[in-house]
Amino acid sequence: MRERYPANVLGYLRAGIYLRDLGAYAEADALFERGFSNCVDARPLRIHHAWSAFYRMDWDLALQRWQALAHDMPMDPMGHGGVALSLLRMGKFKAARDTIAMLPSVLTDDIDLSIVMAQVASAQQDWTVALALWSALKARVPEHEKVVRGYGNALQQVSLMMLDESQGVGSERPPERQSIVAVDNPIARDLMMRFESFGDNCEFGLVQRHFGAEPIGLLRWTDVPAEQLARMLESRFVGLGEVDCSQIMLVGWGEYFIMDQAFGLGIHTWVNEHEGDAADIFARQTRRIRRLRDELLELLEEGGQIVVYRPRRRLDEMLRQRIFKALRAIGCNTLLLVEAEDGTNPPGTLRELAPGLVVGYISHLSPVPINGRQVWDIPFDLWLEICRVALVYHDKQSAVATFGPVVGGHERSMEAEDIPES
Repeated sequence: MRERYPANVLGYLRAGIYLRDLGAYAEADALFERGFSNCVDARPLRIHHAWSAFYRMDWDLALQRWQALAHDMPMDPMGHGGVALSLLRMGKFKAARDTIAMLPSVLTDDIDLSIVMAQVASAQQDWTVALALWSALKARVPEHEKVVRGYGNALQQVSLMMLDESQGVGSERPPERQSIVAVDNPIARDLMMRFESFGDNCEFGLVQRHFGAEPIGLLRWTDVPAEQLARMLESRFVGLGEVDCSQIMLVGWGEYFIMDQAFGLGIHTWVNEHEGDAADIFARQTRRIRRLRDELLELLEEGGQIVVYRPRRRLDEMLRQRIFKALRAIGCNTLLLVEAEDGTNPPGTLRELAPGLVVGYISHLSPVPINGRQVWDIPFDLWLEICRVALVYHDKQSAVATFGPVVGGHERSMEAEDIPES
């Protein structure tokens, strides 16, 4: 296309984005730059040329490219937003905020620039201001995925601040989640708040976010392999969050992680490089993990919890029983395992394996590989259905524990017809 139509911007743009997404940044840059001189409207090429530097985390180069775009196109919000984002990643929060604040109102009302301003407040850990900014954006564009993510993160962070204040612990930066659109469904939100996520990845945490639920869960945003989960439950989480069993490290994409050595977990801090002192982050985060660990253990000991575990591979009988027996040894809780349909059990149904142990089936697990990438293609409606069925099952089991058993065997399937709509 570029050879036949050398002035057509789409040929350069599509090929350059493809190369950039493959990680071939030098080749992508060269292609974008060739298009600068050949195309009349080089704006989209210059924008993605700047993103190319940004995505490889070359903040100085990204800043230069965004500044050049902002200089040449002063009334285009993209350049100014890119400048602010680059400064934000460099830890220059005041400069990032001032970049937007000094613009004329006709630009600052732009949705993307408003989002950047809210992101700056979040990076500064000014959660009162951040929540107000995200709330205003939520009223304007309630389905914008960045707004859903930012609002959910800020709301969760305010809750964590309230948790921390009882022990004088400082707050951390919330997660940058995948592209999730929230729905306004108070019944579904309340339903999702009844469940405790144990992993093994972030899928159920994202399901909760989709339905507007933001519980503060110890393992909600942590990869938890089944063997490690069994050991954690069997030991009652002994060692998790302890200073002598933890290390802090900076991972490849620039976020600090707490590396747990007791069970081999990598735990998000939600703090990027330049956004905090590593020693302070380590002290605050490990203290927070211990607090959430102790509160979770107390809840499990009281019983009546519904624990969701979505293993990446179907568990063998021995490991499944280890997890269930260890959970039940702590307290009388329900374990909901979530698996992809197997041809016998259709999506949206539950199968009881033993009292308090059920398997829920959805169409597929996420993320899934699409065009060489891992994509969060989550079947939200099926998750909602199995959670609805599981809650009714759990409540019936609680009644059985109180008033005595009903006649019936195990290993039975439950479908939507078994329960009321709400």
